[in-house]
Amino acid sequence: MRSITSPAMSKPRKATKIQSEKLQSWGIPVPETSDEAKKLIADYLLEEAKKEPVTPRQAAFIQDYGEVVPATKMEATELLDRLTAGPTPRQKAKLAYLGIDWPTTNEEASEALDEIQGDPYYRDELKEWDLVKYDLHPNLYDDDPRTYEQLEKSWELNRKREWNEKGVKQKSKEFMGGVFVLAGLLGIIFLLLKAVF
Repeated sequence: MRSITSPAMSKPRKATKIQSEKLQSWGIPVPETSDEAKKLIADYLLEEAKKEPVTPRQAAFIQDYGEVVPATKMEATELLDRLTAGPTPRQKAKLAYLGIDWPTTNEEASEALDEIQGDPYYRDELKEWDLVKYDLHPNLYDDDPRTYEQLEKSWELNRKREWNEKGVKQKSKEFMGGVFVLAGLLGIIFLLLKAVF
């Protein structure tokens, strides 16, 4: 009769040849069991991952958020996970310019901006945003090159604003002057009518 043994009662397996070679190449003594070897390999890889420097792409993303770039890739990954949960700085700037409250997640902000792109109500504001975003947020858009045409349109837009402000001030002065003249004329007419009757 054959006895059936459970895996728990069986003898632990020895470390495999591949496990032994990896541990020896790293200068770590090889344990007797495969489970111990797995744990040593996992611990070593985790420690190495903690030492790996941050990638340039991670650093660029983190700088876009205005945060301090950590030294290791693992810390950068954790920071990016926290930062990307909400809207990006560019999304926040655009939504704020359009007078829209920020959604809580990056995806919601993307959806809101996609909806706005097709909305004719925001057409003029979006065209204006494409021109003024460089002046309003140079730190967010310094890596986006502006064409000469965009610069020219931006200058033209600023000139129009200045002219409009001056024109509004001038027109309000003229309007108020007209109101005073009209009030004076009405006063004279009132006095004449009072004198006649």
